[in-house]
Amino acid sequence: MSIADENTVVGELVGCDDLYFAKVTEDTLANYITDKPIYLAPIGEVKHDPKVNSDSSAYDNKQMFTYYSEAGTDTLSVSGLTEKLKAYITGKSSDPVTGRVLDSGDLSNVPYFAVGYRISIGNGNYIYRWFLKGTFEIGSEDAKSKADKVTAKGIDLTYTPVTTVHQFDIPDPMDSAKTIKSSLKKVSDDTTNPLFTDASTWFDRVQTPDTHGPLPELAVTVVPEANATSVAVAAKPVLTFSNAISDYSGVALISDGAVVACTAALDSTKKVLTLTPAAALTAGKQYSIIIAAVQDVYGQTLATTVSNFTVATA
Repeated sequence: MSIADENTVVGELVGCDDLYFAKVTEDTLANYITDKPIYLAPIGEVKHDPKVNSDSSAYDNKQMFTYYSEAGTDTLSVSGLTEKLKAYITGKSSDPVTGRVLDSGDLSNVPYFAVGYRISIGNGNYIYRWFLKGTFEIGSEDAKSKADKVTAKGIDLTYTPVTTVHQFDIPDPMDSAKTIKSSLKKVSDDTTNPLFTDASTWFDRVQTPDTHGPLPELAVTVVPEANATSVAVAAKPVLTFSNAISDYSGVALISDGAVVACTAALDSTKKVLTLTPAAALTAGKQYSIIIAAVQDVYGQTLATTVSNFTVATA
């Protein structure tokens, strides 16, 4: 479909809702990973200001080149946030025992978050957005004493999007038949697009060129495979998960009811876990890989699994 075929008439911006956020836990050339999105707060207004800047250069007595850059912010007017949540999104300390927020005024540890929301464009249609990385600032908080009229005010959050370090494979804007690698700032779509089928799952996870649709089920494959025999004494069990893992503290290697000393190492994708025994396995003995309390970055927990194998006899 060419852009000439995109002749759908859409309505005006008439509402906003579904404000979600997710902490960016890794943004490197190798990976872009976030936590599972969480509903942030009821939202009353969105102001998106892209702040596009341009600069032209003149040669031969005429403007010959123009260069563009984009910064911009989103102002998110919300009903209110707890003190602990405000501390979380701005990198402040909170006492785990009392719950009190302890603000040192230090802004050097402001964390990055992805932010998503939807905007109504009338006739039952919506724009869906995810900004992949940015920081929050808390705006002024004004409260007035009650009088004849009650003045209720919410809070303005200033969200400043930035581009990711991670580079995604995306279509070349000059030739969609080709693919380029590029850092990204935003992923968006709207329901007038007949190809858009992700409305019901848009906020299940942060949407990127690599992710769409419902959350993938957490699963694992194990090497040596279940009930394998003649396994080498130098074997290092490998667990490959379908999703990036955030917790694998319940994984263990067992023999004769005792835990076998191992070093567990997760690879850069956070999907492959290798167990390296401290000593060679015992010939002819049976071992059990216990896979318990494993959780992925979306908060899904894998059902406890036990996989047995037997080492080859000498």
